[in-house]
Amino acid sequence: PLHAMISFASYGIKEIETAERSEFKRYFQIILNSSERLSRLVNEVLDIARIEHGEQLFSLRRSDMAELIAGSADTVRSLAEEKHVTISYERLAEDMSVTCDHDRVAQVITNLLGNAIKFTPRNTRITIRYGVLSQEG
Repeated sequence: PLHAMISFASYGIKEIETAERSEFKRYFQIILNSSERLSRLVNEVLDIARIEHGEQLFSLRRSDMAELIAGSADTVRSLAEEKHVTISYERLAEDMSVTCDHDRVAQVITNLLGNAIKFTPRNTRITIRYGVLSQEG
């Protein structure tokens, strides 16, 4: 992410007199996306360090999985749009409220979606199916 930020900022400075406004908007969007990604990566490294030192605290609360998934999908939407990848949802159960650390679960879902987008071919669809596993048996 840092390389993209440096490259597009440098290119924008060089092209300040001649580039179209839409080009600059694209440059800034790439810089923003890359800086957000870098921030997530740094936070993940810090989280791993906290876990290794036994310092990780979880904040458990009731959360709706539909909201978690939609929020995570919004976070990676620009990456999906760049590859022309569509993200869709399929809810397999009515009540999808869970007790969890909202931020940590959102981070996991965002990471999974980011990887799915990265390894999904252009012009395709990612479908997220979520529900409740049966506890029978």
